[in-house]
Amino acid sequence: AGRREAALGAVGAEVALLRRARRLVDVQGVVGAPVHTPLAADALEFARVTLALGDRFRVILHQVDTKDHTRKRVGLVAEGRAPVREGSLLVDEAGNEIGVVTSGGFGPSVGKPIAMGYLAREWEAPGTTVYALVRGKQLPMSVSAMPFVAPGYYRG
Repeated sequence: AGRREAALGAVGAEVALLRRARRLVDVQGVVGAPVHTPLAADALEFARVTLALGDRFRVILHQVDTKDHTRKRVGLVAEGRAPVREGSLLVDEAGNEIGVVTSGGFGPSVGKPIAMGYLAREWEAPGTTVYALVRGKQLPMSVSAMPFVAPGYYRG
């Protein structure tokens, strides 16, 4: 009986996740209407992944629902010419750690080094100056909106 209850519980959880996924992707508000979003194409995969994540998924959903997260992914533009690489710490002017760079390099379209990273929510506003620690030096960087360059393609 224990295995059966566990199996029924898993099926119930899958059904609940599928319903949640459907609510997430049913942007037109009509059940059964075609939905043209990238998430809609992968709704079943989304449900499978969420089941595999287990408790971690509950944490993610809680953060999405309540906006209860302490860090945010931001774009960063260096004020100098030195590139900032993955793993560089982001600090405030006093040297207190406030985030980390996840990727970075030279942005030819911007003409400056750019990076992405996670920052404490208090520092996420575009234009805020933060500092990246590179070889023991604090390099000033400006928080930027992404994408770094506005798309210029024709939308007919």
